Amino acid sequence: PIVYVSAVPRADALLALLRSGRLYVHRWFPFKPGLHACPFTFEPSAAPFAHLADFSPAARAQSGDALSGAPPIAVSGDGRWLLSGGHADCTLRCTSLARSDVVVRARQHAGVITCVDVGADGVTVVTGAADTTVVVWALYGTRGRLAAATAAPRPLHVLCGHCGAVRCVAISSELD
Repeated sequence: PIVYVSAVPRADALLALLRSGRLYVHRWFPFKPGLHACPFTFEPSAAPFAHLADFSPAARAQSGDALSGAPPIAVSGDGRWLLSGGHADCTLRCTSLARSDVVVRARQHAGVITCVDVGADGVTVVTGAADTTVVVWALYGTRGRLAAATAAPRPLHVLCGHCGAVRCVAISSELD
């Protein structure tokens, strides 16, 4: 079964994470009237792009109730990074969607990260964890540096005082 699906921004790709921890990247084709009979089609990937061992059933069972819902995963606004929590070492990991290797392991939480979201600006990330904290991160070290060569998450704010594990986060920006 598929536990996570996401369109990769600016990359014409569709990510699918299976319950086993296998991550597939499928190429998708936007609808073009007259060329396709379906609203969109995709070319299925024959082999997994990567295997995220921390999301296998055995790894999730070891984390106890901390990861009872959907895997804590998000895709960066520029489509270059898979951001994931849920790891036993309590890190926010940035996996390159170009090479399938983990580039960064950022540490700020004392408990397993249970949820991740990326802001509309594409560079602000928020995580919640079993340690009752929420952390707001700048994905490229400073806000607005979308052209940076590699991800370098830096904590901007740590929000404390929740009564229990934080299981859901979202970023909303209001200009007025």
